[in-house]
Amino acid sequence: MVYFNRLQIIEYSGGQEGLLSGDSEFRKATVLLICTWAPFPCWYIVSPEGLGLITNILVIALGWAFLNIVSKFAFIFYIQRVK
Repeated sequence: MVYFNRLQIIEYSGGQEGLLSGDSEFRKATVLLICTWAPFPCWYIVSPEGLGLITNILVIALGWAFLNIVSKFAFIFYIQRVK
């Protein structure tokens, strides 16, 4: 996923920006998306469906809820600010 996001940034900016450099709103939104969605696979791995490192179902449910709220609201608030 990160590889394709990097290619999108390069294409959008005409080669002027990359994943780690640049100042466009498109790049910032892409980096925000990557940073807020990256914890999802990690949480899945530690959940009972993955390796089962965390077995308390309440902790798992709260973790999913927290990740969803943070990722979606951060993106919504950022897009509203840009708009």
